[in-house]
Amino acid sequence: MSKSGFKKNNFDLFYELVRTDFVMRYHNSALGFVWVLLKPFLLYLIIMAVFSWLFGNHDPN
Repeated sequence: MSKSGFKKNNFDLFYELVRTDFVMRYHNSALGFVWVLLKPFLLYLIIMAVFSWLFGNHDPN
């Protein structure tokens, strides 16, 4: 087997494993794929709000 064929087989296997894991994890979720993108974004917003409040400009002037 050539190296390029070996790499393609590994990529195909990796793709199928990731796809299967994704389908198994999110097939019963109400938001599904949207939740994958929404969860980190919401976490970012929460962290940004907390640190903005903690380290924001508290100068009374």
